[in-house]
Amino acid sequence: MAWANIRENVRLPLKLAGMPKKDSLVLVKQAIAQVGLQDFEQSYSRELSGGMKMRVSI
Repeated sequence: MAWANIRENVRLPLKLAGMPKKDSLVLVKQAIAQVGLQDFEQSYSRELSGGMKMRVSI
């Protein structure tokens, strides 16, 4: 979703599954850190390089 930042995009499936926000944010932070993008959580997809976009999509 172009209007949502990286954290919100990664969290979307967990939100749709009904996971509480507090729990899902912990998992989202771990997932983003796993692909090395923890400094870009608040960035929008249009602000990322092609390789960074691919890592977020994993």
